[in-house]
Amino acid sequence: MHKRSIDMSNPQGRPKHTTGQAITLTDKELKRVESIIASGHYPVRNQALLTLSFKLGLRIKEFASLNIDDVFQDGKIKPTLHLTSDMTKGAKHRDIALTNPKVIADLTVLIKQRQSEDVYSRLSHHCSNLRKVHDSVLMPSHEY
Repeated sequence: MHKRSIDMSNPQGRPKHTTGQAITLTDKELKRVESIIASGHYPVRNQALLTLSFKLGLRIKEFASLNIDDVFQDGKIKPTLHLTSDMTKGAKHRDIALTNPKVIADLTVLIKQRQSEDVYSRLSHHCSNLRKVHDSVLMPSHEY
C-alpha cells in the first residue's frame, strides 16, 4: 500500500504546501477501508457511518446527534436530513438531500438491523420476565 509522507515541520501545524483541506482517499483506498469494515466488529453500522461521511460530508458530532427518526419515517428513508443548529459545527442549520443510492441502501440496512435487534431485545426481556413468573409458580418459596 502506498504511504503518503507528510512534512509536519510547518509551524502552522499542517504540511507545507497544503491548503489545510483533508487528504481524500482514492477509490482503491476507500475499497480497502470498506473491506476492513466488512471483516470487523459492527460492519453494518460502520459502513453506514463511512458512507454518510464520504457521500454527505457528515461530521462526528452530527453522527452522534442522529436518531433513527431523523432519517427514517413510515418504513422508508426521508428525502431530506434536517440537522439543527445544535447538531452542527458552527451552530448552523443544515439540510442534506438523502438521494444518493448508496446512502439510502446503507441506511436502510442499518435501520432494519437496529429494528430487528430492538424487537429481539424486547422479546428477550419479555421472555425473561415470563420465565421468572413461571419459575416462581413452579418453585414457590419455602418460607412459611
